[in-house]
Amino acid sequence: MKSRLALVLALASVVPACVTELGTQRDVHGDGTDPDEVTTALFETTSATTTLSALPRACSTAGTEGISAQLLEEMECLSDGALVRVSHPNIVLTSTRVHPYLSPEGRDALLSVAATRRVEINSALRTIAEQYVLGRGCSVAAAPGRSNHETGRAIDVQNYSSVATYLMRAGFARPLPSSDPVHFEAQGDDLRTTSVLAFQTLWNANHPEDRIGEDGDAGPQTLARLARAPARGFATSGVCASRHAPPPPPPPPPPPPPTGRSCAHSYGGTYGHMACSTSYQCCDGTWRTRANGCGVCTCIESTGETGCR
Repeated sequence: MKSRLALVLALASVVPACVTELGTQRDVHGDGTDPDEVTTALFETTSATTTLSALPRACSTAGTEGISAQLLEEMECLSDGALVRVSHPNIVLTSTRVHPYLSPEGRDALLSVAATRRVEINSALRTIAEQYVLGRGCSVAAAPGRSNHETGRAIDVQNYSSVATYLMRAGFARPLPSSDPVHFEAQGDDLRTTSVLAFQTLWNANHPEDRIGEDGDAGPQTLARLARAPARGFATSGVCASRHAPPPPPPPPPPPPPTGRSCAHSYGGTYGHMACSTSYQCCDGTWRTRANGCGVCTCIESTGETGCR
């Protein structure tokens, strides 16, 4: 009996990290190993009605490009400057699906390292849609809304052995150096609730008949809609930007009515100042030929008609 209990405890010690992420735990390191051409083929064959739950179960975010682009746009707007894009020739993304977004503090720290050496990033910011797909296909993945990669502070670095010291000197933390040596975290706001809120606002804008709470909580209602979300993206996006867009300028006031005396035509009818008949223009009570008139005709009527005032 004791030997059997010892075996159970030994096996438990090698089980992958819990799917939910409390604090900092090991999460997916990258975005799978499928080549970009396979990803492109999958995305092109994904119909507009394919839901996230209908995508193949794999340790990859392939197929989520459409909805992730919308979620990133929404997160960037909702964060109000707490999430920024990072770019530098020495920052190399190992997949086209790596989103180079960090907190402003993280951006500055990463750029300071990239100024002198190459940093190869396997994973950075993930959308809630990507985290949902990874959770279905990876043995080690945090639940949607729980991943440190939704905070806007985390990066997984492929060449960590050569840049770890410099990243930490720049201000990055390395919370799990032994079990998750590729994972680094910057200072900044935790945007996990913003990640969830981005999906909730998009869902409600596209499903006014089936609204969910916009509270940033990845509860059962939100996760149920996430499973039904279109992998290629919603019909309506940019919700945050439209809500915060400045009101359109008021239309210019109409031009003041022309002043001056009207003209009575000999064939009948009354023409206001600067109004024109077929051949003449009324200029402050005096008829002139159109060629020698007093400006642009305010209106034109055939000789003898009324109402052009």
